[in-house]
Amino acid sequence: MPLHALDDRRARRRLKLGIGLFVLALVVPSALLVLKAYDQMKWESFRAQQLVAEDLPIYWINVVPYHTVYHQGLGNVPMSIWGAMAPLDQVYWDTPPE
Repeated sequence: MPLHALDDRRARRRLKLGIGLFVLALVVPSALLVLKAYDQMKWESFRAQQLVAEDLPIYWINVVPYHTVYHQGLGNVPMSIWGAMAPLDQVYWDTPPE
């Protein structure tokens, strides 16, 4: 086998090794970034569901038709979504009934 043929094989092998290492150097960080982005999306989705679960009881109570009937002479009657279920410690008689 001639000497230049042996040098060609070494050069090809070295080129293949260099290209393989280059591709590996690109693939590994890209894969790590994809995994990190997936993990972040998973946690963002979990947090969004957690916020919905925290607000859900208010939505359910808001849908139920609670009606508050009160005398015109009362002051500071709760008019929030809680209605009569709100604390009544701040309610007072503005003009007492006769």
